[in-house]
Amino acid sequence: MKEKSIKGITLVALVITIVILLILAGISIQAITNTGLFANAKIAKEKSIEGQLKEEISLAIQNIQVEEIAKGNGVTLETLAGGQLEKELKDITVELTDGEINGEYKDYEYTIDSNLNVTINGPVTGVRIKGSAEVQTEGYVFEGSKVEIKVTASITEGTITGIVAPEGATLKTDTSTTEKVYTVNKNGAYAFKITSDSGKTKNIKATVNNILSAPQITVSEVKKDSFKINVENNYPEGAITEYKYLIGETVKQQGTTDKNYTVTGLLEETEYSNIKVIAYMNSSSKDSNTEKVTTEMKDGIAYTWDEIAEMAKAISNDSSITDDTETVTVNGKTLKVGQMKRLDGKKVRILGFNHDELVDPSAYGTTTLTGKAGISFEYVDFLTSAQMNSSDTSSGGWNSSELRRTLNGTTYNSLSIKSNIKKVKKDYIPTYDAASTQKTEDYLWLLSCGEIWDNGDKANYRGYAIATEGKQYKYYKMNLGSTNFDSSNDITKKPSTSNSDLWWLRSPSYTHSGHFCRVRSYGYCGSGLATTYYGVAPGFSI
Repeated sequence: MKEKSIKGITLVALVITIVILLILAGISIQAITNTGLFANAKIAKEKSIEGQLKEEISLAIQNIQVEEIAKGNGVTLETLAGGQLEKELKDITVELTDGEINGEYKDYEYTIDSNLNVTINGPVTGVRIKGSAEVQTEGYVFEGSKVEIKVTASITEGTITGIVAPEGATLKTDTSTTEKVYTVNKNGAYAFKITSDSGKTKNIKATVNNILSAPQITVSEVKKDSFKINVENNYPEGAITEYKYLIGETVKQQGTTDKNYTVTGLLEETEYSNIKVIAYMNSSSKDSNTEKVTTEMKDGIAYTWDEIAEMAKAISNDSSITDDTETVTVNGKTLKVGQMKRLDGKKVRILGFNHDELVDPSAYGTTTLTGKAGISFEYVDFLTSAQMNSSDTSSGGWNSSELRRTLNGTTYNSLSIKSNIKKVKKDYIPTYDAASTQKTEDYLWLLSCGEIWDNGDKANYRGYAIATEGKQYKYYKMNLGSTNFDSSNDITKKPSTSNSDLWWLRSPSYTHSGHFCRVRSYGYCGSGLATTYYGVAPGFSI
């Protein structure tokens, strides 16, 4: 009886102990709740998450700033909203409105103000729309091809009512209200708007940057027998598998990824057209623009007309350079008598240096030591075919000729380098049978017999001119010397030795009052009626 009583007391005590513990636990929980410990812990967790998200967005902005500053660019809200922020952070949405960026990042709302300060506004609440816009076309394609973008949408409550595509995106596949495929043909950021029955919307973006432009080429380093073809596009490394270089239908180089190629073995003074490059990218290809170029001439002048004008000024100011000088070097640049260049498509050549007297000794800005035009040229190609006069007369000589007025009027004004041409004094015979000369002031002038030949058919005559109008140019001195004026030669044939023709000189013929001298097709002197149409190949001075 005594043992049984002891066991019962122990059981009661256990029950009482448990009850007391439950009461104490309840009191403790109540005490904790009343002091806000749970709430504080929750707040602390939220602050920690928000701080981390703020740091991630701020760090992304800093990275963008570093990259853009290195390029010399600033960073604005427009920069961030233009796809840069989305490039840095995968799960972020960006919308620029009213001078600030608003969006969602990892289920939290955020704001970026105009000073690029980031504020986390707390968790996203209410109805939430989720979506993605992903470029489906892998690798690179050439312009003219289409790139696919797949757009998907979902919502936590309610229904997706549609997807609004931006300009430039064309619907290809309409799988459902929440899934569609679009095509685009230009690089850029495309914003798709997802709509819902609750009126809530969400913009999602896809950035397309795998459409490559057609190859663009230029031609440089044109020489008499070669030129260089250059591909100007900055294609991504490895995108282009091959370039093929062509002139017309002739392949000059293929199977190369080099962006330039020098074509050699060409003919001088020859036009090459339909120059192009075909760029290959895997199974596709794209033709470049086409170019044409004319190779340089033999003994061609490599300098620009402005450079030649500067050289002429220096030559005019150097008294050691005379009209008998064959070669000059100025500031490391060299010119030789007989060298040629094209002017407005026509071939011209150097006749001599410091040969022609300037009308204005300060034509170069200041009075030069020689008072001469630094360089004198003549046309090798004909400018035109014309009469010397509309009637058969040489009265007044070159000074009174209609062709002189035309050359120094409309012809001179049409030249691209007229500002570099200097007016010079030229001797002329006013009366065909009187052995005296006077001077004109010309921008453009025809050569005289005496400027070409050093002899005539009478004492002191030059060709068929009764007096010497000027001095033989160095070019003709070098190549004709004292060759008889009525001897055939190849030097004076124009426009070329293979296509020679008659061309006017400014000298009246002493044999007839209605005649001016001319160069015949075989290079010797003759005369013709002033009303006859002959080639016009004037001279000018720089």
